[in-house]
Amino acid sequence: MKWSLEEWENSIEKLVNQCAEKVLEELEKVIMAKLRESGEAVIAQGFLKAKPLSLVVNSVQHQVPQDNKDELLYAIGITKTLEKPISLFGMEDRPCHLIESGSLSMLVCPVSREEYSEESIHNHMEDMVWVESHARRHEEIILKAMEDRTVIPLPFCTIYRNADNVKQQLTVNTEKIENDLNHLENHYEMQVKVLVNSQQLLAKLHNDLPYSGNQNGGGYFQKLQWEKKLKAEMEQMMNDYGESFYQDLNSISTESLLLEKSEVVVQDNYFLVFAAQYLVSEERRQEWDTKLNAFDELTDSLGFMVEVSGPWPAYHFSRLNNEEEIAGG
Repeated sequence: MKWSLEEWENSIEKLVNQCAEKVLEELEKVIMAKLRESGEAVIAQGFLKAKPLSLVVNSVQHQVPQDNKDELLYAIGITKTLEKPISLFGMEDRPCHLIESGSLSMLVCPVSREEYSEESIHNHMEDMVWVESHARRHEEIILKAMEDRTVIPLPFCTIYRNADNVKQQLTVNTEKIENDLNHLENHYEMQVKVLVNSQQLLAKLHNDLPYSGNQNGGGYFQKLQWEKKLKAEMEQMMNDYGESFYQDLNSISTESLLLEKSEVVVQDNYFLVFAAQYLVSEERRQEWDTKLNAFDELTDSLGFMVEVSGPWPAYHFSRLNNEEEIAGG
């Protein structure tokens, strides 16, 4: 088969794009692992990728800063239009403001066009220190905004050219956004990891179910069967305790999302029983904490350990984020 020069160029371009996408996916896994391990941030998977949005707006009711050709707008989240003003400092300590349209508003802050252009952000993504510090700052701003209002968190580095682009995004699916805000109202996202020290659990089973067979050479295979039985008992205990606790948390959560074990960071000598994201209402937080403490006390002597992080913005439970409808413009 003979290929024209144009076909070769298209093929090479496609290959380069595929490679770039793979690099971003691997970089994202590393960043998410470090942030989760530190317990300082839990950012939605896919946060390094721009996603198309269908959103929003009608009429602007309050005065907002005029567009500046040297600046872009860094979008932080979407909220309901409220009477109360907002006083927050965003990325690079720039003051935030709300761009309103009827019942909806987007929280934004101005940023330098030179620093946050598409090319600049692409270069920044290769700098782990820049990504970690700015991702953490992004998270802090959303959590601060959530103290007195419900916020749909937007992905890290969602950038708009100007206020008109924000409004254009907000006008497309007002009803869907309002439904999402109602769904997330008075809710936070929590992450739970249940791990077990397999050596400690196995030692406990050795004590509880000691070997009672022949101790001489003739009992070699008998002892192998005993050790095999202990390991099977250990696995059954991990599954039983894990499944029971997972369902207990489900019963007091609005929604849950079980994580793939391959995506979860686990320290040495520990086995991951399960890891999940939960959407928890504010009114059930005390019940939630009681359930966590009870499981911890029940299983501590067996080598189980519960790691909890949050509360976080509900990245994993925003229907807009999950439907891949949010991106800058």
